[in-house]
Amino acid sequence: MMHRSSRFKSLSAEDLAGLHSTTRPWTLFQFNQLVKETLADGFPETYWVMAEISKVTDRGHCYLELVEKDETSTRAQARATIWSSKYRRISQQFAASTGQPLRQGLKILFQASLQFHELYGLSLDIQEIDPNYTIGELARQRQEILERLEKEGLLFLNSQLAIPIVPQRIAVISSPTAAGYQDFIHQLANNPYQYHFACTLFPAIVQGNEAPASVVQAIRAVQQQMQEFDLAVIIRGGGSQMDLSCFDNYDIASTIARLPLPVLTGIGHERDETITDLVAHTRLKTPTAVAAFLIDTLRVYEESITGIFGELMTMAADQLNAARENLERHSLTLYHLVGQTLNQHREKLSRHEHALIRYAERQADAQAKHLQQLSDKLKYATQCRLQAERSRLEKHALQTRLLDPAQLLKRGLSRTYLNGKLLTSLDQLKEGDVIETQLADGRVQSLVITFQKATPPDTDPTS
Repeated sequence: MMHRSSRFKSLSAEDLAGLHSTTRPWTLFQFNQLVKETLADGFPETYWVMAEISKVTDRGHCYLELVEKDETSTRAQARATIWSSKYRRISQQFAASTGQPLRQGLKILFQASLQFHELYGLSLDIQEIDPNYTIGELARQRQEILERLEKEGLLFLNSQLAIPIVPQRIAVISSPTAAGYQDFIHQLANNPYQYHFACTLFPAIVQGNEAPASVVQAIRAVQQQMQEFDLAVIIRGGGSQMDLSCFDNYDIASTIARLPLPVLTGIGHERDETITDLVAHTRLKTPTAVAAFLIDTLRVYEESITGIFGELMTMAADQLNAARENLERHSLTLYHLVGQTLNQHREKLSRHEHALIRYAERQADAQAKHLQQLSDKLKYATQCRLQAERSRLEKHALQTRLLDPAQLLKRGLSRTYLNGKLLTSLDQLKEGDVIETQLADGRVQSLVITFQKATPPDTDPTS
């Protein structure tokens, strides 16, 4: 052990004298300085440490927040720094070996010394990072994701969907500024067969730490409008393995697997294969390869339709020729059959004609006799009716003559008028009136002096 005077060489004599005092108060700076020198004395070497990066801040110097987790919680955490004098070399070596930048979620094995600053507290000063450890961790994480997807039945779920025969309504998940997206749209729009494709862009970040959440959000937006599309494509274009690392992500893979639309990917070069590629329906190496696949799909359908049309035309021509020959045979057969049938019907019709004439003659004779009988009956009935009507008219004529006013006057009846009106009641008279009486042979005028009403037959005149 080092001598006490060397361990606390920055402390004053007064401080050293009161080192073991429990009653002497310390300033915070003094106490932190004591802690700093104690830690420097107790941890003089560098140490290899394993931890997970929870946050990265690049400000020339690289500031890291490190954690160690178990299944349920965070067991430890610390701050670390890579000073700018070493950061460029370390980050370049790490990215070249792992294909990844120093980013959140990576587990690293690093060599560091313990540092304590009176103002900023405890931190780790990173000297080196071993990329081989991270490569192994990435491979392990990738394998764990694949095993989880397979266990949950998601790894090949999307590939079981059928791509429509004519996929023309395309949901595109990409960055709108990506060159791969522009190449994809240009190739579809300028295809040599003039096929029409309706592409709808769902913008997403396709690189960096924010990419997984952004891509998942875009896939879910597609799912909300899935009735409007035939399939979805995820395109990015070329890039380093580091640029494509965000697609080795469980959330992206599981969301693709559960999308009820076939998903095509074109997010890297042919040598690159991400978990997103493995879980998608069809993996294609580039965005232009995705466009070519869609164009070829429509071309195959058109060629199949053209082939079927040609076969149908040939079959139709063969059927037409066979039908024409069959029709000619049937026409000849029908011609002879119709001739025979017409002769048979002609003879039968002739027989019916003679029978009908004989029947008509018999019916005419019978109807003539019946008509004569009806005529005789009508004449007799008419004569009887005329005789009866004549008797009735004579009776009415006699009654009319008997009721003739002239005849009635001849039998002694008369008619009396007052002021030219027929007198029918004594109530019409008063004393002094002049009345005129009509007899059979003339008229008589009289002056009414007095008159007396007749007594009803059932009235007693003395009462």
